[in-house]
Amino acid sequence: MKPILSLLVALLSVPPNVGAAAPFVAGDRWCVLGDSITESGYCHRYVELFYCTRFPERKLDVVNCGIRGDTAPGALQRLQWDCLNAKPTIVSVMLGMNDVGRSFYKYKDSQDFDQKCTERAETYDQAMRKLTKSLLDSGAKGVLITPSTFDDTADLRSVNLPGCRAALAGYANCLRAIAGADKRFVWADAKIEGDTIIVNSPQVQQPVAVRYAWADNPAGCNLYNHAGLPASPFRTDDWK
Repeated sequence: MKPILSLLVALLSVPPNVGAAAPFVAGDRWCVLGDSITESGYCHRYVELFYCTRFPERKLDVVNCGIRGDTAPGALQRLQWDCLNAKPTIVSVMLGMNDVGRSFYKYKDSQDFDQKCTERAETYDQAMRKLTKSLLDSGAKGVLITPSTFDDTADLRSVNLPGCRAALAGYANCLRAIAGADKRFVWADAKIEGDTIIVNSPQVQQPVAVRYAWADNPAGCNLYNHAGLPASPFRTDDWK
């Protein structure tokens, strides 16, 4: 029996509930799910103020589901009771700042640094996929927000964390692969048959494009040739 691979491959699809954020309508309940950046309330308050002053007839109910220090696995664990039980019509998710493990970047010379970073990236990726699926299965619309950037080049009094910004960019690419904006992608499974990789996803009836490890810092790459050399990232589309 041929081995089944869980490749970092994405197929073109148009999931009905994930994509570019549409304007709120009257009666919407918006749950904002995230860490301390969300918990502070600044982002959603600006949006609330905009709608209150520009569209007062659109009654918008906002539920802050941010918890300081939270990660993607933590948000997944509390998704039902802390968010979906509120019956939201829209859920925005912004996580990653704690998942990246900023403290690791103080010890980049340690022998297991690369391994720890890879493990954390894979954990984030898997948790966000499961969270997104559960969110959409509930019937709510989902908006995935890429993690905040991190200035690892500033001259700070405290220890700076070079490399953290690039890692967060990789996490952002993970979300783009999960959701996409215009050319939307979903993750797919693949198996090797002879010299051919067969890719499929139950969410895509007529796939037109495939991407593999298409990110700045791809995690979980598991496609190798007979000599044990890893495959290079590739894509079949030329979209910009």
